[in-house]
Amino acid sequence: MNFLREAASGSCSAMIWTREKGRALQTYCTLFKSSDQTLQFHCPKDFDVAGLQQELQASPGACCFFSMSLPRANIFFEAEFLEAIPGALKFKLPVTLYKVQRRRDIRVPPPDGYLIKVELLESFFPDHCLQRKALDISVGGLSILVEEADLVYFTAGRVIPEIRFPLANRRISCAAEVRHASKLPSGGRYSGGKVGMLFIGMADADQRFIQDYVAEQQRKQFIVFMKKG
Repeated sequence: MNFLREAASGSCSAMIWTREKGRALQTYCTLFKSSDQTLQFHCPKDFDVAGLQQELQASPGACCFFSMSLPRANIFFEAEFLEAIPGALKFKLPVTLYKVQRRRDIRVPPPDGYLIKVELLESFFPDHCLQRKALDISVGGLSILVEEADLVYFTAGRVIPEIRFPLANRRISCAAEVRHASKLPSGGRYSGGKVGMLFIGMADADQRFIQDYVAEQQRKQFIVFMKKG
């Protein structure tokens, strides 16, 4: 349970949701108590605690699902709701951490059937705006699919003055720094090259929007993971 101790001591962010996602809460961990095997999370004053309790009464095991971001990992688990106390929600410690992904910025691919086209405005393509398919996105950056012949243009450290892309119902724009570029292995889903980029100078509101988007995709991936388990 070292991850959970770390989460509480660092007030790490957490997303909590019910089985049917009738309730969802973006919050943070406030207390880990090994003496009574409980975890506590901050509860905003305007959160509908009564609605949560009513929904959990009809749910098997009265459990909520969790995604938590730690400096060295992201963890996923389910835990039984115990009670609401002033300013906090109290849960039993989980028996199992269902998944641990060891990177802070989890990269999620676009959902099946959903295409994210990234526009790159750069001097080495002066005659047109280059459009490329996004392979994945995280809070900190994204990767795109390029022609193998174009890899030579994407040298590590190069700054692209502006990239633009749609995400859900929002259009996002910022600069980006190339972090890596490599040829994709043969026989995979895609051919060509993959370029990873770091967002630069992104507006805070856009960053929060991406954070919420990634958290929602994590939730969906976690549900699939649990069904397979």
